[in-house]
Amino acid sequence: MTTPTSRPVVLCLSGHDPVGGAGLQADIEALLAQQCHAAPAVTALTVQDTVDVSDFRVLDRAWVLAQAEAIIADLPVAAVKLGMLGSVEMVETVLEIMRRLPGVPLVCDPVLRAGGGGSLGKDEVGYALRERLFPASTIATPNLPEARILAELPEGTADECAERLLPHIKHLLITGGHGDEHEVHNRLYSRDGSRHDFTCARLPGSYHAQAARWPAPWPAAWRSARTSPEPCAARSTTPGARCAMPKRRGVGSTSRVACRWIWSEAARDENASWPLCHHRQHLLADGRLLPYAEAALRGGARLLQYRDKSPEEQRRLREAQALQALCERYGAELIVNDDAELAARLGVGLHLGQDDGSLSAARALLGRQAVIGATCHARLELADQAASEGASYVAFGRFFDSRTKPGAPGADLALLEQARRRLHLPIVAIGGVTLDNATSLIAAGASLVAVIHALFAADSAAEVERRARAFSQLFEPI
Repeated sequence: MTTPTSRPVVLCLSGHDPVGGAGLQADIEALLAQQCHAAPAVTALTVQDTVDVSDFRVLDRAWVLAQAEAIIADLPVAAVKLGMLGSVEMVETVLEIMRRLPGVPLVCDPVLRAGGGGSLGKDEVGYALRERLFPASTIATPNLPEARILAELPEGTADECAERLLPHIKHLLITGGHGDEHEVHNRLYSRDGSRHDFTCARLPGSYHAQAARWPAPWPAAWRSARTSPEPCAARSTTPGARCAMPKRRGVGSTSRVACRWIWSEAARDENASWPLCHHRQHLLADGRLLPYAEAALRGGARLLQYRDKSPEEQRRLREAQALQALCERYGAELIVNDDAELAARLGVGLHLGQDDGSLSAARALLGRQAVIGATCHARLELADQAASEGASYVAFGRFFDSRTKPGAPGADLALLEQARRRLHLPIVAIGGVTLDNATSLIAAGASLVAVIHALFAADSAAEVERRARAFSQLFEPI
């Protein structure tokens, strides 16, 4: 291998879009946002603008094979993502390439129609995709019009198309955004009968390549290729939303709550500090979630973080909305952990761990003003990277023995001192923080502290409020 890379390499076989809204360029941008390295091989050239395709030419089989062989010989391909193929011969070419990559996950994005409705292949291409490529793929990601073509159901619903297509493929993600509905619905179906729906608000107008830059399906597919895709497979940039290119013309299981600081003008100063607090759901069972969260806000917490990775989307939405209302009542702000789509839907902030997705993609989705934080463990280089990608704050830890993550890498006070000199962002200290040891963290450079048990392991909401006030007082000037 002559081009070393620490990122997973994804071989992309697709067409070229000269206006850059779809095709290989969109794949490259989406995969980069997911911390992957895209290795593109061109299958077809197109003549198109932001509205429609006027012509295309599929490349010779030998040229596509030569590109793929050069990549496979030089780079450790971790997954393959397909886009426009354009001919039955190209379908067979892909199968030949996959025989050289045994066990490598294949994500099939069956590009059959351009955004303006123009065909990107003859009718038999759809049949070949379904009959030949789907059985070799981990997941397919058609939009609803493409799913109708593949299922041979011109007026079929997403459910009806899935029923027809699942015998051919293990997992099927039918994306929305092409109809006139007020919300975008993305539906993940699996052959075992499981289903997950992901809904987000639709932006006004019409967009070129509405789903082309939705980066989640292919990295999530190969990461979980030997298991079933998790609900988070659909959490990323919203199809038809901020990542899409506007058309030039045409028709427009665990749960946490964290209390953090609010981004008032005063708090933007590096010396302005507010308490950061955490808790686990088992501390807030039996109806304690909202009363205890409100008690923490009354005690001075100014930012509330919500984390829940369960598949119960409606419950998570209801809880997050209730917490958002509490934050608004007390002049605080809500942060959602590891769910950019939920954060975007509510218009709130986001916290990302190292395995929770791309910070730069989240920034592009949520906008410049959103509060987005990043976990950096005990490594300054991760904080440097987070800062370069637009983080609002960085979090280090664990600093003390932690019940929440006892196996997490340890950090020391010297790290905080180095970070304070090196970074121009608020610094969060997490892990085993109590009223007894928080002062040492603040003195070393922490502008925020994160607490779970020391705040919420209480017998009453009144005790939570008392502890929150005690943490708040640590940040008050003497």
